[in-house]
Amino acid sequence: MAPATPTPTRTPPAATTTPTPTAESLNVIALISGGKDSLFSILHCIANGHVVVALANVYPSSPPPPPRPLVVGSSSARKGGGGAGGEGGQNAIEEDAKEQEEQEEQEVEVDVKGEDMDVKDVDVDVNVEDMDSYMYQTVGHTIVGLYEQALQIPLYRQEMSGTAVNVDRSYHYHQTHHHHLPPSGDAGGDALPLSSGKDTGGADETESLIPLLQRVKRAHPAANAISTGAILSDYQRTRVESVAGRLGLTPLSFLWQYPALPPPPPPPPPRSSSTLSSASSSSAALLEDMGAVGQDARIIKVASGGLDESFLWENVASERGRSRLSKAMGRFGAGEGAVLGEGGEFETLAVDGPVELWHQRIEIAEADKVLVRGGGGCAWLNFRGARLVPKAKSDGGGGDMGIRGSSGGAGSIANLRIPDILDQVFLKISEMPLDPRDHDHGESLNSSPSPSRSTSPWDASLPDLLSTTMDNTWFISNLSAPVPEDGDDVAEQMAAIAAQIQSMLTSARRSTDDIVFTTILLRSITSFAQVNEIYASLFTRPNPPARLTVGLGGDCLPRGIHLMLSIVVDLGPRPSRNGLHVQSRSYWAPANIGPYSQAISVPQGTRAAASVVYVAGQIPLVPASMRMPVDAETGADGRDLTSFQYRAVLALQHLWRIGRVMKVDWWAGGVAFITGDGDDIRRKAVIASEVWTKRHSIATHTDGDNDKEQEEEDDDGTDIWDRRYGGTNRPLASHDPAHDIPNLDMVIRPPTSSNSPTPPPFFAVQVHELPRGADIEWSSLGSAHGRILVHDAVTADDELTIQSCCCCCIAADLPSRAVILHASIADGCTDDQAQARFQEIVNVEVPVSLVGSHGEVVRTSKVRVGQMTIYTSRSGAVPPEWRDSVIQCRSVWGAAGKRLAAGVVVRGEATE
Repeated sequence: MAPATPTPTRTPPAATTTPTPTAESLNVIALISGGKDSLFSILHCIANGHVVVALANVYPSSPPPPPRPLVVGSSSARKGGGGAGGEGGQNAIEEDAKEQEEQEEQEVEVDVKGEDMDVKDVDVDVNVEDMDSYMYQTVGHTIVGLYEQALQIPLYRQEMSGTAVNVDRSYHYHQTHHHHLPPSGDAGGDALPLSSGKDTGGADETESLIPLLQRVKRAHPAANAISTGAILSDYQRTRVESVAGRLGLTPLSFLWQYPALPPPPPPPPPRSSSTLSSASSSSAALLEDMGAVGQDARIIKVASGGLDESFLWENVASERGRSRLSKAMGRFGAGEGAVLGEGGEFETLAVDGPVELWHQRIEIAEADKVLVRGGGGCAWLNFRGARLVPKAKSDGGGGDMGIRGSSGGAGSIANLRIPDILDQVFLKISEMPLDPRDHDHGESLNSSPSPSRSTSPWDASLPDLLSTTMDNTWFISNLSAPVPEDGDDVAEQMAAIAAQIQSMLTSARRSTDDIVFTTILLRSITSFAQVNEIYASLFTRPNPPARLTVGLGGDCLPRGIHLMLSIVVDLGPRPSRNGLHVQSRSYWAPANIGPYSQAISVPQGTRAAASVVYVAGQIPLVPASMRMPVDAETGADGRDLTSFQYRAVLALQHLWRIGRVMKVDWWAGGVAFITGDGDDIRRKAVIASEVWTKRHSIATHTDGDNDKEQEEEDDDGTDIWDRRYGGTNRPLASHDPAHDIPNLDMVIRPPTSSNSPTPPPFFAVQVHELPRGADIEWSSLGSAHGRILVHDAVTADDELTIQSCCCCCIAADLPSRAVILHASIADGCTDDQAQARFQEIVNVEVPVSLVGSHGEVVRTSKVRVGQMTIYTSRSGAVPPEWRDSVIQCRSVWGAAGKRLAAGVVVRGEATE
């Protein structure tokens, strides 16, 4: 047996194929399992300018001896460097006949692929090569030792210990059960206690990564990132992210949500009827991309009713393999991701790839394959031996690992497709001519107001703390620290607010785990790092609250106050919530590296209720680099990224992608926070308004109704790992190609409302600063898992516009008490008129209940306000009783660039 944690005896030759590091380069440890995804992810790391310094692998306890790497074309087999930790290929493989006899119930000769292959029929509980770990691929692990020599990158291996103690979708690290590590920051060298990985006292198998990565970091002190092949599995991704955070490594998952990314251009018409099914094509795009660069990944295990033994050793990246998989999964009615094996339908072993990365390919003779049959139609291959075959430059590519400079031949890394930054729908919107002059209302930021409209600075007094409970939701607003005469710095104020939050929650027998959304208002965004460090200490469990952060400027907060917080606390049962906290860089959406989730979904009610989805504010970061677009930078689609229209579209796409994963059917309204000066603000407000409207008006699906219904039936909305193993949390939906926003099938407009399909309301709020120097940040609340009653009300003089959104329970359209209102008050009214409009808002009656298949309204109700948020620059336009609900801003703009006296968002409940 190979040693568990050997130290490499040498480092493979410095790859002349390594790209020159750039200022943005990361030094990556690539976690590999031998499967197609982890090896393909390495290519994307390289394509994004990163350097892969080491490979890392966790293998099952007491493995059989590794195969001998017989190198074809060399005078002698290379000794060392091929196996566990760099020494796995030191001995020729020896057959353990006695062990095989104990495991075999019978042995027969069968003809597979035209040659003889041994076959074993075994009980599924027998400990053979595949042990079905929750976390790690174990089948084929005897071949993994050859990747060091094949790729010429140092390989480190660690024996697996522990079991799947925590099988929840989101992983929570318990220090009392595992090795004590710093939560973040520099975790290299001797600062980390060395672990043998042999802890059996309740340790989760995930923690086997800790000693492995510690060793790699000691050998490669510059390593600062870790790569995985996660695609749709929250189970795997959250565990690697937990470990990465504790070791100070940046997680990279460039294949995350790959089926949701823009697909490759359609291929030419097929020469035969062998085409990919529509239900599987989005997933098969990844396999097509693998084939384009010459990756050869063979199926070595099948565990699905749609796949039989004939699929073993099929190349999934070949045209034949993609077609067979798509047809089989389509017939079986498998869900999204099945064609990629994401639900455990099959496992693969990568044996070849582009010559820029693969210096040798792996070959396994038929006589060295052993077919093992388990129960329930499960079958896999064990291997007696393997050989490495050197590759010539003519095998593909030009030998330069940097993509720009390869020859681009067949099987070349030059053919690696980087998904376009924008989906086709959003790209179309970004190219539309949106001229602010088409919406000229004769107003600008510098228009002189009439004497009846207030323009004085905001009242310097500290607003009262507001605390309101509505159904199962607790709203706490205006959290701030008392200011002593000598003043406080921002860190001291944040610490005082954190203590106040802890005290209030403890008194109510709740904890910070129950906070689902926070709003942070800063005097200056430059103090955000200080605030964030203390803020992060409040949250220690997975899925911290979603968050919105804006910088209001010095004149928009009370004197001496550096920041104010508002929080939303869910009082319902914790297991009913769903969270999305992706900390890995990918092409999908910006990573949330820190104490906030992309989104938290909270059911409204107790009986199969619809959910409100709280989404973090979205700025136009380029997901793969986590940088703001800069001058002269172009995306994969060839467009200039510096226009505001493009940035507005990119940030909105982030909101949409998060919403689709969270199954949002309808946005209750859109708020765009924008920065700038002068007439430029109105221009930005117009563009943001048009982008919001256009996205709601473009139909994104052209498939027939039957195809859409089939897709909806095939996808049960279950996270693929939960579907396989059954975690304890409510499953989070993966990408569904049939689901888009708005989902008009779930939206009902009563006869009393406007019959026109108007989009959700919009307004833009001018603030001083936004995170990362952005000039736009989108914020919205979503409705999911229920029918939505949408009602519009407009006053005769058009000075007040209200849209209500009331969510109905899934079961028999039972009424939900939760109501969301968005209201806009036109700027043309006087302060007295504006204050009167607020009374109309709080007295509005909205439809809240349905009956029958056509959505007849049977009850309307007034709304009891739980939380009101008022965005305004006019202090006198707000009634005194609501002034504690104000977020003071520089200006507010409505649809089509019409200036507003106030934009209002109300969370309320229907009165009985």
